Amino acid sequence: MKKLGVMGLAMSLVAGGLTGCKDATAGEVVTKKAANEIVTVAKYLNNNETLSDGGYKIGTEISGKDELLKAATEYSSIVVNEKRIIFKNGSEADLVNLGQLLGSNTSPERWSGGDVFRIDAIYEQDSDPYKTMDITFQYIGQKEAEKKEEDVIDADYVLKHLEIGMPKDEVRSLFGDPNTEYPNMLNDLPVWDYHFTKEGFEFEGFADEVDEQGLQNGNMIMQLAVTFQEDRVFQYQFHVKDTSTYVANDGTSKTDMR
Repeated sequence: MKKLGVMGLAMSLVAGGLTGCKDATAGEVVTKKAANEIVTVAKYLNNNETLSDGGYKIGTEISGKDELLKAATEYSSIVVNEKRIIFKNGSEADLVNLGQLLGSNTSPERWSGGDVFRIDAIYEQDSDPYKTMDITFQYIGQKEAEKKEEDVIDADYVLKHLEIGMPKDEVRSLFGDPNTEYPNMLNDLPVWDYHFTKEGFEFEGFADEVDEQGLQNGNMIMQLAVTFQEDRVFQYQFHVKDTSTYVANDGTSKTDMR
């Protein structure tokens, strides 16, 4: 059973001996009947009232739990053969079960918040496109971490981007490799320690030591310690010149004056 992609159908038709087709993007006029059938289906999906309001058309790239769930909900009104999501490790699931799959039990090997998916649609050639159409949320890569202008990483940046439950690879994409790694003294969980310093300054204290002098004189801009459990953020704390902030496993935070 050969299946052809909406966005690249015409190229496959040319390879099979049909000529004169342009790429069959949604709404584009082509000269061959088979390609026109696909354009009609793509046009129907992309002009669907629900999808038009939400903007989740074929070819749209989405990421983040909320966006994935919104897109999946909007596609629930489309009657096709199959609606599925393909994760980064190659495993597949029905879009109907997406809410449950993106919950706390989803393994980091399968899904993380920075994963980007593209909405694809394929159907079986020479058959009813509606009955054989598959809508797929296809994993295509990782979203680049959003940084402030000039890549300034400060307390606001940490609170905005670092989340409880975030997998290690996303933490690394936000802050790079840690300066040091060591076990938490209270629970023996692994800790990544980051030193954000003035150019040319290098902290030479103990792994879990707060550089009080550096924070006060400006050589140490911020120290961040991230604790992990099962390769996901369990808790974290950071120190700047005048305050120390602790974010617990339940997401609550406490800031104390230094």
